[in-house]
Amino acid sequence: MRIGERLLQLRLIRKADLAEALQAQALYGGRIGTCLVQSGAIELDPLATALGAHLAVPAALQAQFEAAAPEVLARLPRTLAERYLAVPLATRPSGTLVVAMVDPKALGAIDALEKAVSARVQVCVAPELRVRYWLERHYGIDRDNRFLRGAELEHGRDDPSPGSERRRYIPSTPAPLPTEASNARLGRIATVKRAVASAPEASDDLQLDITVDARRRTDAAARAIAIIDGAADGDEIGAAVADFLAGAAGGGLLLTVRPEMALGWRAAGPIDPHVAHLIAVPLGLPTAFRTACETGATFRGQPPAAGRSWHDRLCTLLGQPPAREVVVVPVMGAQRPLALIYAHTTGSASLTHELVGDLEAVAEAISAALARRAAAATRG
Repeated sequence: MRIGERLLQLRLIRKADLAEALQAQALYGGRIGTCLVQSGAIELDPLATALGAHLAVPAALQAQFEAAAPEVLARLPRTLAERYLAVPLATRPSGTLVVAMVDPKALGAIDALEKAVSARVQVCVAPELRVRYWLERHYGIDRDNRFLRGAELEHGRDDPSPGSERRRYIPSTPAPLPTEASNARLGRIATVKRAVASAPEASDDLQLDITVDARRRTDAAARAIAIIDGAADGDEIGAAVADFLAGAAGGGLLLTVRPEMALGWRAAGPIDPHVAHLIAVPLGLPTAFRTACETGATFRGQPPAAGRSWHDRLCTLLGQPPAREVVVVPVMGAQRPLALIYAHTTGSASLTHELVGDLEAVAEAISAALARRAAAATRG
């Protein structure tokens, strides 16, 4: 039995939660537990307890991480902590070191840890998001954007509250445009959703929609959709979208969506991919992202007046002139958007109906591909 099925059996999640997590996993990888937490379906401590029962090892909860003393943490070298995703928690009177791991049954891990600390090691399991948070907090091992759980860029990556595993929210009042040296602290911006027509003839136990409406598309969009349909993983999907954006829109962004924020994932055209990974968009700001999310449809047009300063900050971070028009198109999962496709025009240029239609067709193709993969995963 897989952990997703175990969580269903324990009634800690719903079928729809698992369906959405499987689609998110198909798009940007990761562990199913991580995807469930990031979707808001389950909290970390209940997941840890379920993982412990599933793997027949003790579970490490938040309280144990908070109680870890500096001298205990110092026993495990940073390199090994990073390699095995391991955090020391306590030392037993016998000298045994208790270590929380994402994969406590990883081949050779216990032997390597025991050799490094010259003592016995007792392993326990903890969710990936928690372990990565504490690796960053204790060892300075940076997390990728995809492992963040809350907004944080206003105050950087520091969180002064002991034990806090969520980041601070950036204030919703506009702030001055960032200087060149501080462009990495953009702020955040928001999300979108769009329904995909259901397909009764292709339904499955999770009731996922897996077809795309036929429509007239440009050759470039048709090529992107063909790649998406045959993609082996989310990286191929992301690359296909980025290539299409670069050619059809002159650049743009693909962002992954969390309940609290959207995170830069792929850059297209002249946009620096390293800068794209610094983007974290809060879902509560008055922007095109938020409007599209709340209306459940693609946003196209000039940025909302109340959120204009945030869109200008985004363009500054991307090294672009202020946007004249923007388009934000959602990639829908089982219950909510999993990703956003973003593009804008500058100067006197306007978005064309053809481009917006192509972007919507590409987004729907991604939704359908993810639904098919999620349905296959439940049958496998």
